[in-house]
Amino acid sequence: MKCLREGCEVSEGFLDKPFCLAQSRIHETGRATFESFMKTSCLAAWVLLLVGCSTTTQRSAALTSEQASTMALRLANEKASDRYDCQPFRNGQPARLVQGYWVWTGRRGFGQGDIEATVEIAPDGLIHTVDLQLLNSKVLY
Repeated sequence: MKCLREGCEVSEGFLDKPFCLAQSRIHETGRATFESFMKTSCLAAWVLLLVGCSTTTQRSAALTSEQASTMALRLANEKASDRYDCQPFRNGQPARLVQGYWVWTGRRGFGQGDIEATVEIAPDGLIHTVDLQLLNSKVLY
């Protein structure tokens, strides 16, 4: 086996000069470091790929019409409870997809008028708007 430097020879497993011994160790250490670096790089690439895939799956999760309806009904009743101390909305029309958002509307009698709720929910379940109106049928004159 030849050393990286001219004139160094390996004889029966021993190097005859100290410089050649150091060069041989550097060469072997460099190879081991490179192999370790490649293994670590491949592992890191796999981890990033798997993390990216799982994140994409979570983002694309969309609500169904039934889930959006249940959520909207709960949100409308919570707002009505805060404002008017009642929870008038019951099962009614299912939510429908309008311009990328789930839209649910409900109307119930309340006193001399009606309470009307419109809830818009993003497909991923984030609340967009909860609008509550008190419609009064009292004649003013």
